[in-house]
Amino acid sequence: MTLTRKKILAAVVAAVAVLATAAAALADTAPPYRAALPPDLAAKYEKYIEDYKARHIDRGGTLEALLDDETRTRVVRFWGAGDSQGWTGLTMAAFAFQGDWDLVRVNLSYWPLVEIEPGKYKRFPEHPDDDPNPTSIDQYGEMLMGIAAVWLLGPDDLKAEVARITKNMILYGNSHNWRMGEGPYVDCEDIRFLFQLLSMKMGLGVDTYLPGEDFDAARERFYLQFKKAVLVRHATPRYFTLNLFFERMFVAKLLEPSLPGLDQAIKEWYKVVSKDDNTMFDWFAAKVFKRDASFVEEKLRAFPPYLPNEWTDDGYNLGYRWERSPDEKAEGPDGSSVEYAGMDFIALASFYSYFKDNEFGAGK
Repeated sequence: MTLTRKKILAAVVAAVAVLATAAAALADTAPPYRAALPPDLAAKYEKYIEDYKARHIDRGGTLEALLDDETRTRVVRFWGAGDSQGWTGLTMAAFAFQGDWDLVRVNLSYWPLVEIEPGKYKRFPEHPDDDPNPTSIDQYGEMLMGIAAVWLLGPDDLKAEVARITKNMILYGNSHNWRMGEGPYVDCEDIRFLFQLLSMKMGLGVDTYLPGEDFDAARERFYLQFKKAVLVRHATPRYFTLNLFFERMFVAKLLEPSLPGLDQAIKEWYKVVSKDDNTMFDWFAAKVFKRDASFVEEKLRAFPPYLPNEWTDDGYNLGYRWERSPDEKAEGPDGSSVEYAGMDFIALASFYSYFKDNEFGAGK
């Protein structure tokens, strides 16, 4: 081999090494959905996000809008009144896991509009302060999903903002016996322990303990609610409460993965829902117990190619609404108002792709 050929070969080897290093660096900076999802699902995720931006940004990512059928870009009217404060937390968690801080800021910018006083929220800024349907415990639970994800992964200014919001919620809860407003669903006692975990993680210097209560007693009180799962599942086909159990366990697993008794509580809950064909529940159990979760990818492929805009004959809106029971999924579409936001796909794709390579509790 001549000297020239040796030089050329050495240059080629060096160039390949540089390209490999650059590719590795690019992979490290790519959002998890691009790094972890097959190309077709990554493209599908981007399409759902594109549709989401077209329909939600006007109201901070909370109030749903229907688009025109011709171009799917023009807002015809605002619709899903059910897209309330809680969905902001769910979407905010999904965006935080992907490092999409611009979308997190858009979601979070909506929160001051629904804050009546520090710690107390209403569902829509258009309603007066005496709104008979204030933010309820299920929506507070979903808000905590967003708060926990941002706290673990976000930049310093967002960490400071969610810490301020959390402290205000705790102070309000402590001074109002954890009833976060008027109405039948505003008693947040069952999620008080999650606020305690956040207070400890954030170093807020406030706690949620009752007189004579300590951390262990508060934790056991938190676990008691999950014993309702069997009763709820067998008492009614509309078992929304089981979804609430999931989000509470998810937040606890994010904040304190090794919390004594938590995995056992998750195991007992999953026994109740394991045959219900709820992909979010199945993914969560697989991740917690370190089983293969690749089945999620085929479930994601089954979603429509774009974010649903209106009822269609096949009723896919019902079939992919992640909090619905199997009995409800079997019902045909009747035109009633349900979530149109496509959050099932966005949240599931985000959670699955992030936790494919990360563990619960891992932050910056």
